[in-house]
Amino acid sequence: MMSAHAPDGCLLFTSDDFLTAKQVSGFFSRLSSKKTLESSELVDDIEVAAREAAMDRYIVNQAARELAQKHPIVYESYNLCELVSRGKLNKFSIPVLINMCSSLGIDISDVTGKRKKPYIDRVEAICRECECKKK
Repeated sequence: MMSAHAPDGCLLFTSDDFLTAKQVSGFFSRLSSKKTLESSELVDDIEVAAREAAMDRYIVNQAARELAQKHPIVYESYNLCELVSRGKLNKFSIPVLINMCSSLGIDISDVTGKRKKPYIDRVEAICRECECKKK
């Protein structure tokens, strides 16, 4: 820096532009401590994110347990678990079975024709997943 010249022969830097060894050392020291601080903050951020993910999984599992089908599975005032075990779902009309499937969140979009059996089969499948059948 002390001997650098412009194309016209003038010095590029004045004596005010020169840095002492102490100034250069201080700069690199600050730079190093800043990188260390940033990496420790990154580790802290990762730990916080991991704890948040664990809490999210716990909350999702709790919600799933709360929302899971519980015994008895009911449509309006009918205990479907009992009706399935007695084979009495066929007493319902097709429109009622369609409403029953819709209220239970059963996908019936692929059912065609005017038969009760596809609807009854799907309600029975849901009832087989009930706690009363798993015991």
